[in-house]
Amino acid sequence: MFRDTFTRRWNQIRRDTKRQWDRLTDEDLDQVKGNLEELVSLVQQKYDYTKDQAEQEVTRFMNDHDGKAVQIVRRLPSDMDQKVRLYPWAAVATAIGLGVVLGMLFKPGHASAADSGDR
Repeated sequence: MFRDTFTRRWNQIRRDTKRQWDRLTDEDLDQVKGNLEELVSLVQQKYDYTKDQAEQEVTRFMNDHDGKAVQIVRRLPSDMDQKVRLYPWAAVATAIGLGVVLGMLFKPGHASAADSGDR
C-alpha cells in the first residue's frame, strides 16, 4: 500500500522527507527516486538505525503524510462551501465562464471560421 503511494507521489513527498530527515542530502533524495526500500536504507545509514527502526520511522512518516492528505480532502467540501458563501458572485462568474469555455470546446458540429466560408 505505502509502496504504491510513495512511488506515485514521490515528488510531492520529497520536500516533507527532507524536513523529516535533515541528514538526507538532495543527492540522497535523487537516489531514492520514489523507491521506498531505498529511503529505508538511507535512513538506516544516515541515522545509524537498525533496519527495523528505519522501517518503523518511514512507516510512521508515511502514515502521517497520508493522514494529512486525507484531512485536506475531507475539509475540501466545507472549505469550498465557505468560499462560495463569502464570494457568491465570483463563484457564479467562474461557473458561467467555465460553462462557456466547455460549451465552445465540446459544441457538436463545431466548425472553424475558415471551414464555414467554404460551404
